[in-house]
Amino acid sequence: MILKIDEAMTQLKKLVGDDTSEDTISFIENISDTLTSLESKVNNNSDMVPKSELDRVNEEWARKYRDRFFEGTTPPPESQPNENENNNENNNEPLTFENLFKEE
Repeated sequence: MILKIDEAMTQLKKLVGDDTSEDTISFIENISDTLTSLESKVNNNSDMVPKSELDRVNEEWARKYRDRFFEGTTPPPESQPNENENNNENNNEPLTFENLFKEE
């Protein structure tokens, strides 16, 4: 749930109670400063990316994503089968947990 600053501070006051330790006072001050700063940034739209810039970036990524399906891609390099794969293919035996950890 999103609270208004005064509601959050009221709940914080209930949690803190009568504690006047330096750590508690510092924590309350930090929370108050943080909430006030966030509220100010939202109200002033500061530190926010302009909507036109977001739209441009979203369009660019959407185009790249779409083009990925329509344009050919180079196939990944062929991997060389490891020794266990060769043994398994030659024997036509199902690979089991015990086969993976044989002592030789």
